[in-house]
Amino acid sequence: MFKKGLISFLVLFSFQFIVFGQSVYHHVSNAGIYDFVDELANLKIIDINSVVKPYTRQFIADALMIADEHRNELNKRQIQELDFYLRDFGKEIYPTKRDFKKKT
Repeated sequence: MFKKGLISFLVLFSFQFIVFGQSVYHHVSNAGIYDFVDELANLKIIDINSVVKPYTRQFIADALMIADEHRNELNKRQIQELDFYLRDFGKEIYPTKRDFKKKT
């Protein structure tokens, strides 16, 4: 009886570590990032469905990483905005690092 209870406890205890976090949505009142993502989509750098908002922070971070790969297609202002938002979304891009500054 004790072994059966112990095994049940260990099985249940081991499953508590298999969890997934919720998606964190970026509020639509932050028009700057949404305008920038729409601008990247208009340049055909990324592909989005702009009807479905708000976007998750991870989705925006992925879009910024794609834009970073196409940096040579952006003008100076867009590059500055991209660098700013890459720092802002550093936790989603580099989740295990303490320093979220963009590598140069």
